[in-house]
Amino acid sequence: MRDGFMNINDSQQNNQKFVIDFFKLILILGVVSIHSNVLNNIKVPTDCVGYLIVELLSVKLTLICVPCFFILSGYLFFRNISHFNVTIYKNKLKSRFYSLILPYFLWNVIALILTIVKIEFLNFPSYGLIENHELSIFKLIEGFIDYTNGYPYAFAFWFIRNLIVFVVASPLVYLIIRKKWVIILLLLPMLILDIDLYGLEYFIIGAWLSVHFRNFQINGVMANTLLIIWLSIAISSLYIEYDNNAVVKFVSVICAFLSLPYIISKHIEQIDNRLSQVMIKSTFYIYAFHQLYCTVTQKFYINIFGLNTSLGIFLSYLLSFITLVGSSFILWLICKRLCPTVLKILGGNR
Repeated sequence: MRDGFMNINDSQQNNQKFVIDFFKLILILGVVSIHSNVLNNIKVPTDCVGYLIVELLSVKLTLICVPCFFILSGYLFFRNISHFNVTIYKNKLKSRFYSLILPYFLWNVIALILTIVKIEFLNFPSYGLIENHELSIFKLIEGFIDYTNGYPYAFAFWFIRNLIVFVVASPLVYLIIRKKWVIILLLLPMLILDIDLYGLEYFIIGAWLSVHFRNFQINGVMANTLLIIWLSIAISSLYIEYDNNAVVKFVSVICAFLSLPYIISKHIEQIDNRLSQVMIKSTFYIYAFHQLYCTVTQKFYINIFGLNTSLGIFLSYLLSFITLVGSSFILWLICKRLCPTVLKILGGNR
């Protein structure tokens, strides 16, 4: 396989699915790493080795994860669509109701219940949801969209919330990408003025790649070069704060998106095994479960190891990450055994 997943013939469909699924797994593990960052809102000397390691693993390298997910979502949404019409739009909305909207609602209900428990028994802030032990109906409803700081109860599902909006707006996206050059009118002002479109820009890029570059090829030299550029930006940004610049971030995301699938495809014989297949099946559930207790997990290890030494910082992060991934995986296995039908509904038939 010479080109990741962007130009694969019929005989390679199984490999194509594996490349995409394994890419998703890597991105989800990156998201968990972000949520394992024990340094959030804590001031630590920037010359501390532990700080630099955790900053690299949970911030700098993982900066590309969510944007790459948006690109991949746009790419897959418009894959194999030569002409976008009302029938296709209706079918897409119907399928996304079960894969996006229903899981989004159900996981937010679960997160809401846990939020109430945390407020009542763990002294978590209520953000207006409960005042004097009385539940605010308005805040309860609002929390499914924005509970606090722009995040719903199931805070990691802000991505799915935004994706639902993008799917609904897909006819507009198609109008933007119909002409190959029109996307430049969107990207240039966005990059120059540092405009944040909440991920829509990356969804559009994925759709654009799907429509206009189905036969796009990438070779080993190009893939390795792009990989080096992404890694170099991540490492150097530990010392030079420029990775949040729109242009630099865009370059990092595109480099990672184009290079990682190629790297996966080149090593498919080594990584396509029973363990990876099982992990792939659990990908969505690791994403869904871990958000329910990541803050509690971080606090647990911080209380044990502290953040006063490099070792304490690193162990707090590493064990938080391992615990979140491992416990989410075990919960998936338990639910798969005890309530497979419920689990399938929660996972959007995944």
